Amino acid sequence: QRISLATRLVEGNLMRTATDSRKKSAGFTLVEVLMVVAIMSIVAGIMLISTGGLGAQILDESTAVLSGDLLLARDAALSYGTEYTVTFNLSAGTYAVSHTGSGSPPPLERPLSNGSNGNFTVALGSIHPGGATGGAVSIYRIRTAVSNQDVTTVTFNSRGNTGPARSEDTIIWLAQGTGSDIRYQKITISWITGQVWTSAVQSAP
Repeated sequence: QRISLATRLVEGNLMRTATDSRKKSAGFTLVEVLMVVAIMSIVAGIMLISTGGLGAQILDESTAVLSGDLLLARDAALSYGTEYTVTFNLSAGTYAVSHTGSGSPPPLERPLSNGSNGNFTVALGSIHPGGATGGAVSIYRIRTAVSNQDVTTVTFNSRGNTGPARSEDTIIWLAQGTGSDIRYQKITISWITGQVWTSAVQSAP
């Protein structure tokens, strides 16, 4: 009995030692986890910049802002039964939203920091704080979808569409980047409904 009791004590000590060693080697400290996360974040940031992901994000966000302002002009024209025009300046990289119809609608309420209530002008390069990274966003081309005519304005009438003055969709191309690393994104405006939709970022227009 003495021998078996001693054997059990030795076995118990061995098991506790093995269990303790497994516990010590199985986990990571909080500092180690934070260091791994920090390193992964740095690597991901480098990969994002090197693969042009930041430029694509800047272009996508600028496209979203312009699309929102086009819908703002369209909804204002429809709501107040008047006419709003979006005028583009390709060389300056800007666009202006203005009331060009009859009546006296209230000022446009634009829920963005750049631009003000009422008629306003927006510079594409100022939409994103990193807009100068790899080249600022520019207006590459604005054309009608069928006749391929270059245009610089989009006018929404009291029905919220662009007809009958323009009885075909309007295509707006934005671009970002320099040299061979240029990305494009397309905005389409339906002449029948005035609705706006965008494409994915792509390598060619």
